[in-house]
Formats: sequence, structure tokens, C-alpha cells
Amino acid sequence: MAVTDLWVKRDGTPSKRYGVGLRYRVSLPGHPSQAFRVKAAAKAHEAKLLTQGPTKPAAETSVGELLPKWLAGKGYLSPGAHSVVVAGAARVRDRWGGVMVDQVFSHEVQEWISGITVERDGERVPASRDTMSKTLGALRGTLDIAVTLGLIDSNPCVGVKLKRAERRDARFLSVKEVRTLAGKADGDGRPMVWLLATTGVRVGECCRLDVGDIDAKRRRLRVRKSKNGEARDVPIPASVLAMLDLSREKGSPLFASKLGKRVEVRNWRRRVFAPAAEAAGFTDLHVHDLRHTAASLMIRSGATPKDVQKALGHKSASMTLDLYAGWWDDALDGVSNRMEKLLD
Repeated sequence: MAVTDLWVKRDGTPSKRYGVGLRYRVSLPGHPSQAFRVKAAAKAHEAKLLTQGPTKPAAETSVGELLPKWLAGKGYLSPGAHSVVVAGAARVRDRWGGVMVDQVFSHEVQEWISGITVERDGERVPASRDTMSKTLGALRGTLDIAVTLGLIDSNPCVGVKLKRAERRDARFLSVKEVRTLAGKADGDGRPMVWLLATTGVRVGECCRLDVGDIDAKRRRLRVRKSKNGEARDVPIPASVLAMLDLSREKGSPLFASKLGKRVEVRNWRRRVFAPAAEAAGFTDLHVHDLRHTAASLMIRSGATPKDVQKALGHKSASMTLDLYAGWWDDALDGVSNRMEKLLD
């Protein structure tokens, strides 16, 4: 019998505990015993445990067993975001996969996350704060499941600190500098550099473009799924449009490798962009700087904050202003000059 009356013996006579403490105890294999004051509460708890089945002891449940459950809940992410999550989960699996959930301690997590490195240009370098955050999030989410299942009382990742983000000033290239950079790029690198520097699409979005995403008549490209999950149309300058090979089937990748496969972000950055930037003499130039460059060129061409927001795919115009307000400040000089002409 799972529910035992601690106050009464089997023969119906009062026990030594009669009238002292909680009266009804629930005992089921695979679950810790628990006592209740009233029988109804004990019976309800018994029914709940019978429905759940025996709980696996914490000492027999590893982080690696729960990690796939956490990953399964990330299917809604965009391909790019999901790949980042998978990379973070892989780091967790490498370090904690075989560790039982009740053997993960905060001080060890802190030491591990502070020492994470990534491979860059053939050598190991300290990971960025964003990489650390995504990796810690994978472990924290997995251990949240362990807490929900009652395998551990609290999440040891709570309170673990990350290093401060190193803010880097955005770099804006002039048209002449973009021309120099594109001229140093091999193969399809030239038109891709120009497309990135004039439309502001993210490099991941650019690599996912198909020939059919380009509307030559309207001079627009269609980003079907962006970082925030929304599609958008982006204008393309006619000179850049002329660089694109649109004679192939609509389902073909807009930018392909020499083997005809879709260009992969990491490979393009390492094999095309980095060598071109070095050859052009642009130290510490990032691919994302081409997106900043596109924004500056749009503003110099007279685009409003709303225009730039739509082209870049920002959630709000305020975000666009926070990033590029200085460029509109410079543009105000032109406004005052044009107004002065009206007053003459």
C-alpha cells in the first residue's frame, strides 16, 4: 500500500506516533517518501506519482542526456541562429556531456566559461562574449530541465559571470575603398563585396540568396528569412545589379563556389574576404563593416531613418538612429544649405 497511516497500527490500534507530526506517508519505488497531514492530499500525491512513473535519480542522469531535449526546443530559430545554438551545445557536450547533473558546480562552470577559446586563422584565441553567452545559455537551459524534473534543486549556472563585451567602433568605407577591396577579391568575391557594401544585407542572408530572389526589373533583392524572421525587399544599385549572373535557373545559389555549391559564410570570410582586406591594406576590417558602409552610403544618398531601417531589417527606426545618428547629423549641413537657397 503506497499510503501509510503513521498514527494507526495494522490492527487498528494507535501507534506510538499517534497525534504527533504528519499522519500519512506516501512511499512508491523510484520516488522519495513524503508525508502529509490529511489523507486526501496523500492520495492525490500518490496518483500523481503513479502517472509520472519512477524518476531517474540525479546521479544517473547526465548533462548529455538532457542536452538534446533543450536543443529540440530551438527548432523555431532561423538557420543561422540555429547553427550558433548547435555550436554552443557542442561545446557543452565536449565538456559536460558525461557529467551527472548533480555534479555540475558553479565554480567549475565559471572557470570553464572564462577559458573558452575558438579557432581563428589557424590558431586558438579567446572566445567573444557573445560566444560565451550562447554556450553558457546551452548549459543553463539544459540544467533548467534538470531542475524542472526535480533532479537538482537549483541551477549552478545562475550567478556565473561573463567578461565585459569589448565594444568596437564601426568602420565605414568610402566608395573608393570599397572599389579597392572588391578589386582584391578573387572569383565571385567582387560582386559579393559590392552587394554587401551597397545593400546592407547580412553576410548570412547574402549567402542564402538564390538567383530567383533578384528582381532585375524592380532592382530589388528579396531576403526571405532574416535574423528577426521577417522577409524584406532591398534596393540594388544598377551598377551592382549588372555584376550579378542572373542567367542561371532561379533555384540556383546567387553566389556559388568553384564546385558549384552555395557559398558558406565561414569559408567566404576566410578564403575571400580576409585575403582581400589584407591585400587592400585594411587592418581589422570585419565583414559586418560592409553593412555599416551600406548604411552610410544610403544616408549620404538622402535615405531617411525609416528607409535605412527597412533596408537593413532593423526592428525599429530608433535602433537605426542609435547606430547611425552621426551620419544624419552630417547630412543636416546639406539641409541647411538647401533651405538657404529657398530663402534667397
